[in-house]
Amino acid sequence: MKYGKRLGAVVFAITGVTAAGLTQIDSSSVRAATQPNVIVIMTDDQWFDSMSYMPKTNALLGGTGVTFSNFHVSNPLCCPSRSTFLTGMYSHNHGVETNSEANGGFANFNDTNTVATWLNDAGYHTSLIGKYLNGYGGNSSNTYVPPGWDNWVAGISGTTQNLYDYTLNENGIPVSYGSAAQDFKTDVFAQKAVSNIQAQAANGPFFMAVTVTAPHGEFGEDGQSVRAAPRHEGIFANEPFPVKASFNEAVVTDKPSYISALPLLTQTEQDGIAQSWRDKLEGLQSVDDLVESIVNELDAQGVLNNTVIMFTSDNGFFFGEHRVASGKMKVHEEATRVPLIISGGVFAGGVTRNQVVANTDLAPTIASLAGVTPGLIVDGISLTPYATSATYKANRAVLLEIAPTASNTFNAIRTKRWTYSLLGTAEEEMYNIISDPLQLKSKHAVAAQQNKKALLAAALATLTNCSSNTCQLNFSG
Repeated sequence: MKYGKRLGAVVFAITGVTAAGLTQIDSSSVRAATQPNVIVIMTDDQWFDSMSYMPKTNALLGGTGVTFSNFHVSNPLCCPSRSTFLTGMYSHNHGVETNSEANGGFANFNDTNTVATWLNDAGYHTSLIGKYLNGYGGNSSNTYVPPGWDNWVAGISGTTQNLYDYTLNENGIPVSYGSAAQDFKTDVFAQKAVSNIQAQAANGPFFMAVTVTAPHGEFGEDGQSVRAAPRHEGIFANEPFPVKASFNEAVVTDKPSYISALPLLTQTEQDGIAQSWRDKLEGLQSVDDLVESIVNELDAQGVLNNTVIMFTSDNGFFFGEHRVASGKMKVHEEATRVPLIISGGVFAGGVTRNQVVANTDLAPTIASLAGVTPGLIVDGISLTPYATSATYKANRAVLLEIAPTASNTFNAIRTKRWTYSLLGTAEEEMYNIISDPLQLKSKHAVAAQQNKKALLAAALATLTNCSSNTCQLNFSG
């Protein structure tokens, strides 16, 4: 398929004319029109700026849909973020606040009431292909298929991040893959997604989550780098690494102790960060191919115009900003702000929306598209009104949070202009994102900003333990 505009209308099948002269519409077409197919493609550790290196995704989805430039994950860590995607709830409500321990991981997730069960109960064929939740597949769960999923192909604990030599639970049967080129995991996921489209295109609406592990580092190497598909190895070997003003930040005395105590990065560390950045970009190219394969197959099966595709990531990633060599789990934009493109249905026109939105909104949006009522009291809202309005919820504020077990525990509020955070150590940060998008100078101690800080702190106090409607907060300052 060429990278052109997708048709926006759904064509109804007309099967005949009644004796009264009224057009008779095929019931299956009515169901298809009112219940579009929904596909979510979720990457792992993909940072916002990396989208400039994904031309196929930008053209096929961004060029036809809606790009959300201020999309944030409320808890920038794999398992909590993915649990929020499945429920539409903040971490403090769904209870998965970390990747493991007493308040995190697969073992602490209630899988009986998720976007999969909502849609499955409404007649959707549901499929997950890729990474599920941290800890899944360990012990006796390597054959377990959670409720609500008709087709289940999930990586199991121990080899989840491996791109070769991994095991997948394929509908209750563990299947091992080797180290041949055809076993490259992102390509295997792409093939399985295409096969699922072929199998389900003619059978009514389907929901498919394709959750790749790229560009997350593979455990057992250095924890940072990721291997690319053979066809992409080395293509960015000479790509200049973007050195922003926040990279190896010279002055961090305005920041909390977990940042201000960090030493300047050595040249060796800087070189390693740049190499990791190139490796991860190369790893993302197979994801770009996966998007193309999915869109092309939808087009070949004649269902592209009745499919909504979402592309996003579970959290962002640091590459030396504020002296943080790698990782996530921090309040700064590098960790919380990630890509989100939605294409199909009302999400059309190749436009950008700048309003602040969050991953709590994904499940409510999917439910809205499918015409179902969530089975949980969700904290997010549907993004469908944003598709046609650049001013809808323009003053919305969202919550950012990290669990009490983290070394840099925080609760934070993100508005269109400000990020204010209160750490477990009682330290604060406050940035004007409009004038200081790289978060170079915290204004929490500036005398002229104390009234503003007090307002932000009060708003944050409301969001910290919010639920449902109390999570819908405006902040106009």
